[in-house]
Amino acid sequence: MKKYKYTDITGYLMACKILKRNPKNLPNVSKLPPRYKKHLIALIKLETIAEAINFINNKWLPDYSANNNQEKWFAILRHNGLKGKRAGFGFYGTDYGWTASTAIGGTRLTFSSDAEAIFFGSNKNFVKLHNDMLLLNKF
Repeated sequence: MKKYKYTDITGYLMACKILKRNPKNLPNVSKLPPRYKKHLIALIKLETIAEAINFINNKWLPDYSANNNQEKWFAILRHNGLKGKRAGFGFYGTDYGWTASTAIGGTRLTFSSDAEAIFFGSNKNFVKLHNDMLLLNKF
């Protein structure tokens, strides 16, 4: 069995391979309004990628119990908009600590190191998924 590094993850399919999951097992969103379909599928795929990154790192899970001092990192994204138009948010880098657990990405997209968070937030293979998750589709 190959020993993976988190930097080996190139997308959802690789994450499923690492987690030994069927990549076709996505939720049925066919009855939802069209503007929510891309968002929900992208969110599931990004959560799967994040889970694979954390799985490689000794099956790390964020612990938010009251008496826990566990370090947690998440990607903070800067979006320059599509076709030169600016998006509604403008953050860049990573953040550290429990005080920032209310970020757009949420706690399911949390990592044990800044390097993993930066990889997740800046990897060009994940850009479309981040866009699909964060940007609203037209009505």
